[in-house]
Amino acid sequence: MVKYLIILLFLVSTSKFVYSHASIYIEDVANNDGYIEISIYKNKDSFINNKPFYNARKVATTGQTIFPLKDIHEGEISIFVYHDENHDKKLNTSFFWIPSEGFSYSNSYIPKGRPNFEETITYLNHGTPMYLKMNY
Repeated sequence: MVKYLIILLFLVSTSKFVYSHASIYIEDVANNDGYIEISIYKNKDSFINNKPFYNARKVATTGQTIFPLKDIHEGEISIFVYHDENHDKKLNTSFFWIPSEGFSYSNSYIPKGRPNFEETITYLNHGTPMYLKMNY
C-alpha cells in the first residue's frame, strides 16, 4: 500500500499540470485613475466568447501594476489587459471601435481588427515573470 502511495505522489508531482507561481507586470500605465483588469484564456473558444478562466482587477498604479499569479497551471494561455479609467468595467472605445482606454494583449499583439487568439498565445512558466506594455 505504501509503495502505491509513493508511486501516486511521484506521478502527481511530476505531472504536466504544474501550478505556476509567477507575476505579470503591466508596464507603461499612464495614470492611477481607475483599475487595471486582466483576463486569462486557455483556448480559442473561451477567447472568442470572452469567458476567461482567470480574471482579476487591481487599482491602477502609474508606471507599473503587478498581478501575482498562484495556482494557475503552466502552459499556453492568452492574456488581455485593459485600463478601466472610468470604473465602468469595460474597455471603452471611440469612433470605429478604437479603444479610448489603455489595453494590451500577450505576445505584444496589437490587433488591426477583431483580436486573433493564435496571435496572442504565450507560455506561462513557473517562476518566470511576464511583461505586457499598455497601448493608449
